[in-house]
Amino acid sequence: MNYCAIIAEFNPFHNGHEYLIKKAKELDMPVMCLMSGNFVQRGEPAILDKYSRAVCAINAGADMVCELPCFYAISSAHNFAFGAIKTLKNLNCSTLVIGAKYTNLDDYFALANIKSASIKKALHSELERGINYSSALINVLKTKYTGNSEIFNDASNILALEYITQIIEQKANINVVLVERLDGGYSSSHSVDNFANATLIRKNIENNNMNKIKTFVPQYSYDLLKIQINKKSISDILFYNLRNMSSKQLKNLYDYSEGLPYLVETQSKVATNYDEFISLCTSKRYKISRIKKLTLYASLNITKSLAKKIIKNNNPVKLLAIKKSIKNMLPEFNKNGINMIVSSNDLKSLSQDKLYSVNLDLLASNLYSIAANKNYNNDITTGTIFVE
Repeated sequence: MNYCAIIAEFNPFHNGHEYLIKKAKELDMPVMCLMSGNFVQRGEPAILDKYSRAVCAINAGADMVCELPCFYAISSAHNFAFGAIKTLKNLNCSTLVIGAKYTNLDDYFALANIKSASIKKALHSELERGINYSSALINVLKTKYTGNSEIFNDASNILALEYITQIIEQKANINVVLVERLDGGYSSSHSVDNFANATLIRKNIENNNMNKIKTFVPQYSYDLLKIQINKKSISDILFYNLRNMSSKQLKNLYDYSEGLPYLVETQSKVATNYDEFISLCTSKRYKISRIKKLTLYASLNITKSLAKKIIKNNNPVKLLAIKKSIKNMLPEFNKNGINMIVSSNDLKSLSQDKLYSVNLDLLASNLYSIAANKNYNNDITTGTIFVE
């Protein structure tokens, strides 16, 4: 089955995303977006709920939007890429369209092959210097790669590298098409014409500068962004739960390695609020995004054991939105035993090993529903949105 995919968060959906979908449509095949759900890779709640963002993607020309399982969506860049490519491989995706600042595909594959080789010893040496994993990895790769160093200059390039590395390592039969980003880059604080990155747009939204984002997002996205979720209600819950956990309990959770259980236990009782706690735990080694993810793992009870089960299985994929005109494609996605969840009836036939990921997705959405003023079990009652 020939279709192309875009892996994204759409947090929020902006002109750059609309442009990427437009370029994908030029390949003359259906476009699927594999999108993070209600929580994103930085360990924060998405600025809009997943259904709203999914409908934005359909309005921009995508044919269907599926949810990247929550476990992968709120994990490290490496694990995010691993889960996304594994999912697309199981769904028989033929082409992956990636937005990046640097677009020489040969260089990405050359660097990905170096990354897949044994670099553990050099990486360990870098980590012992007290820096975080992503910085350590880039430092090692720079010493082994003789090509254009521009590839290291933007986070979107590094994520593209992670996707391509996973395509190689998982032996996925997926072609790659790179589309050049038209904004200033992933971390840029400046816009270019009508394009700005999601970070800059979110910053203006949080500062109630809605007029400053109007030229950077489509109207259908702008209208939804006028209503903001109550992020503090979630951070209060996360902080409360941490305060009631011991380092012994934290040791059983995913990604709580080295001295992190003791650090989190200590600082959660020293801090007077969530933001202060994050600040106290953040360091050269532990980035703010990792600390935020750790708080989610605690409230969602993502244990090391649960993580292993989810990674081992071919997890079901929730279909968030689809154009009615292509719903005849749906049976094709179940041929590899991946299970496409379209309605609550699809949950009844799932075996226990398939439910680990699904139940985590539901738990995360119920946490998010408190901030978004949504009903309990909104995922089940909403199901899939079919768009004319």
